[in-house]
Amino acid sequence: MNVVFESQIDGIRRLKDGSYKITIETQELNDDTALKVIKLKGLVKTLISDTNVTQDIISAVDNMKIANDSKLSLSERMRNVLFRLWESSPEGYEDFNLFYSSRMERLINQIKDKI
Repeated sequence: MNVVFESQIDGIRRLKDGSYKITIETQELNDDTALKVIKLKGLVKTLISDTNVTQDIISAVDNMKIANDSKLSLSERMRNVLFRLWESSPEGYEDFNLFYSSRMERLINQIKDKI
């Protein structure tokens, strides 16, 4: 779904993790446009331009892939993150499955200790 409307950047703030929070202010939106924007809550593609947005530009944005557009379960995401950690710091484990078991057991015990 595409929603195109005029707006202005009201604020830009750098966050602790290096990302940015950009506040966009719009003029009044009609009900249809406002509803579309509300439905888009979450990860979206963003195009910011101070020139007219043509259909070619909209098509180019449509064809972009969202980097984190995955429908992975939380456990799959955790496994992927642990794999990246193992790649950068294997902690003596030559086999990822052993590293994964060790780290998951450590996380489970940390949570159990809080019960």
